[in-house]
Amino acid sequence: MNVNFIAKTEAMLFGTAPRLSDIDSFSITINNSQIKQVSQFKYLGVVFDERLGWNDHIKYLPTKVGKRVGI
Repeated sequence: MNVNFIAKTEAMLFGTAPRLSDIDSFSITINNSQIKQVSQFKYLGVVFDERLGWNDHIKYLPTKVGKRVGI
């Protein structure tokens, strides 16, 4: 397996706040390399967070719009 692929890979659990707080540990290992766990990521310009809320995406929008209009 390509090492660059593993280095770029991130893992995230989705769920409600109570369900996520019930999980003590979560890890994925591929070829003895642990995959980085994140609480949010951006995919095709949309920011996803572990609770599938829109707050992080809404906070991201002004920076994206500001770049487009030159602010």
